[in-house]
Amino acid sequence: MRIEDLTVGVGHNESSVLQSSRAPATIGAATRSQLSSSINRRSGLSSPLPRWLELGQQIQGEPSDLVVQSVGLDGSEPTLALPYLETAFRNPTTWDEPRAFEENVFGTDSAATMEEPLPCLTSDPAFQPHLLSLYFEYVQPRLPMFRRPQFEHDLAAGRVFVGLLNAMLAISFRYLSRQDLSRFLVDKTPTSSDYADRARAQLDAVLSQRGATSLDIVRTACLLAVFDYFSCPNPRSWMSVSTAIRLAIMTKLHQTDSPGVATGLSDASKEDCRYLWWTIWKLDTTISSISMTSFAIDGACIGVAVPTSNVEDYTNDMVQPSALYFLETESSKCWRAFQDMQSKSLDHAFNMHLAAVLFLRGVSQCQQRLQTRPSPGLVGEMMSMKNAFSCIRLALPSEFWNGSKSIDEDDYSHRNRLETLIMLYTGHLIINEPPYEQNVENLCISQDEFIASWQNSILHAEELAGVLRHWVPEYFARADPGICSALWHAACALSLYKMAGTNKHDPFLAARVESSLDLLCVSLEKFAKTWGIGRTLQDSLKTLQSWAWLPLETSRLPKVILEFRKAINPLAQSPGSVDVSLLCAASVPSTESNLEE
Repeated sequence: MRIEDLTVGVGHNESSVLQSSRAPATIGAATRSQLSSSINRRSGLSSPLPRWLELGQQIQGEPSDLVVQSVGLDGSEPTLALPYLETAFRNPTTWDEPRAFEENVFGTDSAATMEEPLPCLTSDPAFQPHLLSLYFEYVQPRLPMFRRPQFEHDLAAGRVFVGLLNAMLAISFRYLSRQDLSRFLVDKTPTSSDYADRARAQLDAVLSQRGATSLDIVRTACLLAVFDYFSCPNPRSWMSVSTAIRLAIMTKLHQTDSPGVATGLSDASKEDCRYLWWTIWKLDTTISSISMTSFAIDGACIGVAVPTSNVEDYTNDMVQPSALYFLETESSKCWRAFQDMQSKSLDHAFNMHLAAVLFLRGVSQCQQRLQTRPSPGLVGEMMSMKNAFSCIRLALPSEFWNGSKSIDEDDYSHRNRLETLIMLYTGHLIINEPPYEQNVENLCISQDEFIASWQNSILHAEELAGVLRHWVPEYFARADPGICSALWHAACALSLYKMAGTNKHDPFLAARVESSLDLLCVSLEKFAKTWGIGRTLQDSLKTLQSWAWLPLETSRLPKVILEFRKAINPLAQSPGSVDVSLLCAASVPSTESNLEE
């Protein structure tokens, strides 16, 4: 059974490169009359049998265990919904793998009965299947967590945790088109938060009942962290990322390929663990880099190989035996990952992006340490990261750095390559920004050195903006929302550069900076239509640019730049807001006097 088979009357065109497998799974034998009588008996309704039962697929198990009624969020009368969704809340995912590993990694009991059904937001039974279809089109390519045929098989058999379903529906809700909204939500105007709140309550209920967990529990926590943080970055959403990480460690996902841990597990199930782990690792890197806070995952303790199968093959359950290639634990040697993965034919989009994130992670970690306790050793480490970027340039083919889409490149691969370039340029931008205040003992740099370093960083902000010249509008909805912070960072750097007046004697440079700013601002505005974090950062950038008239003194800029690296401060009363007092403190003395008057 495929999700498309369950979508009644929805003519949605999946343009994503990830297409579902066309080998539907047969899942048992149950007669039409048995199911029909069960539906009528359980719901008390005489509604006609849902159309999906007429598609030649049949359900395994007793009908009375497969069909229940759903209740509206507002307490409305029960309505008949699709059986495969209604039974999913009865049991979370279980795995047909050796029990020893399940007890060791996923817990001794992967069952959690949830009596609370999925919210019924519309009377159209095709609504929730349509949301799941949107999930696999828009979300799965960037957050690969499922082998789609296996997921649909488990879904039909009632082995998917209902909290996970609600989390998936919460994220995919934002991709409903206007036509979808007018068709499905005529009488009610719910939001994706309805699904997220339900998923959060169901996850909390499971975690409070038992200590053991499962892959579906970890997936639920990860999706909720993505939904919460990128919808409304605040202290609670920041903490939700930590929950997902702790659950992943609890299940020993970080030791998937360590000796003796996953003995007997199939290649496909190991690939499940790898994709889930690296998705959470990327989330930790993104959130910690945005907020300039410590990383929750120690890279030296990761025993997980990179995925061997690309995202398309993995999604379609065409998994290859693992090549068991591990990322470098030393960020300054991350260029080796780019080189090795090309030679081992592991250079698919997801893995190349992982290597870029490793570089950004190393740069961000080094900058955080320099800001906290600067030392000559850390300055040397930052120099090593600069050298790493030069090695990455040499390790990757020249066509990789060309943002244009090649003839044999599909949209998915092109977008991921552009995102990878943005990550690399962001890291190089941070490397060349002044890493510490100039009055630190034994770490002073001259004014000329400061200006030279800063001008280098501006060049990389322009390079980052140049990637957007090859971006297409369809990419905004499908891209990693964490890209917003990279665009914001580059835009802030260019705005401060203008305010310092460094380019006022070079009209050509001033025009270049202005053009780059336009690209970044337009792109951030497009991201803001899908994700709340885009709106937050867009508002803060507008606040900064409203002070563009304020001339800044170059010698006072290091502290301002350090603060503006922190796109979202989770401890601030208003995360993402611009501290105007810092700008005033960095203004030229004459301007300060005028302001005081």
